[in-house]
Amino acid sequence: MNKARKKRIEKALDQVRELKDKIEAIKNEVETLKDEEQASHDNLPDSLQFSEKGDEMQEIADSLDSAVDNLGYAIDSLSEAVESLQEVINR
Repeated sequence: MNKARKKRIEKALDQVRELKDKIEAIKNEVETLKDEEQASHDNLPDSLQFSEKGDEMQEIADSLDSAVDNLGYAIDSLSEAVESLQEVINR
């Protein structure tokens, strides 16, 4: 591999690492929001937990939990991309 191509790969690797870091920060924020929504729901009196509003709060917490899972998958994929690019650079 020539120097110019190696430099471009190194730049791409840096960009993937930055993207992974940003997604990790987003995942952490969404997870915090999910925890807050779940705690709000759990702190409702039983009569309200099973009301329309309580059901909506639980659905929101569930959707946020799903988003956290999907962001985790994205982070895992980006970690694999980092490893692959690092292997190329180390050759």
